[in-house]
Amino acid sequence: MTGRAVEATTTPTVKNIFLAGSGLGSGLGVTYFVAEMLKADPKLAIQTVTQWGPLFVLFAITLYLCDRRFGQLIDKQGETANQMVAAHVQGAAAQQAMADAVNRIASKDSDREREMELVLGHLTRNSERTRDLLLSQSGLLQSIAERLDKIEEQRELRADGHHAG
Repeated sequence: MTGRAVEATTTPTVKNIFLAGSGLGSGLGVTYFVAEMLKADPKLAIQTVTQWGPLFVLFAITLYLCDRRFGQLIDKQGETANQMVAAHVQGAAAQQAMADAVNRIASKDSDREREMELVLGHLTRNSERTRDLLLSQSGLLQSIAERLDKIEEQRELRADGHHAG
């Protein structure tokens, strides 16, 4: 993916093609205009240049500097675009790494949850067994208590019988 993204920014885009075409068209238009002017009246072309004097030189230098600066601007835009793509690629990689880390944490949590379920199940079974054992022991203790009560009553009856007789 990284290679494709960088490759897409280094290939000519519609904007670059359009800018190159307009620059070429403007240059051809000016050249055609100057050529036609020279064909029609060469003296007029020379007279126009001499009338402009230093302004013509200033205009030519300005055109040259604008052309150079425009090219540098396009180059800077290409570099900026490449840097932005690289930053987006790094951001996407960081997001993927974070998503992987979250998945690992979630997996650990689900493993712990499963372990907790197993432990709780074991504790529940043991508690149920203990409760059943206590209930059975409670019944046994109840019957022992009843027998002891009967024995106590019989003793009291005998003790009352000996005193009465």
